[in-house]
Amino acid sequence: MIRYFEPNGIDSLTKAEYQKYLLFLVEKRGLSGATLNVPVNAYKYYCEKVLPRGKEFQAIAYPRQAVKLPTVYRVAEVRAIFNAMTSLKYRAFFMLVYATSLRLNEVAQLRITDLDCIRRLVTVRGGKGKKRPYCDADQQTGSSHR
Repeated sequence: MIRYFEPNGIDSLTKAEYQKYLLFLVEKRGLSGATLNVPVNAYKYYCEKVLPRGKEFQAIAYPRQAVKLPTVYRVAEVRAIFNAMTSLKYRAFFMLVYATSLRLNEVAQLRITDLDCIRRLVTVRGGKGKKRPYCDADQQTGSSHR
């Protein structure tokens, strides 16, 4: 940052100049949103604690974090994955997890008594937000885990 503002120094930066520097970091240097938080916090600290500037730079917003979307498989790919499993136990387990969209911690707490094959329900313990105590299981899954 000191090299970027070499002739003038960083003590007399305006907010617009600093935002231009942040834009330079994103466009030219290719920094991500999480990495950009470091210079933002460093300069905010410098302005508040070292320079007697007050809270002028507090209004600089943090960059948004990129949202990573999950991989979505085609139906044929999912069938191929299930058909490639040789163990009936694992095939039934993964079909149940896939059909009910359970989270990892919910799957870890599953017991055999949580499966109701007659009503085609799965009792979920310790779900996120404790919101859904039951989850539907489709007919294909029901026939495989009997």
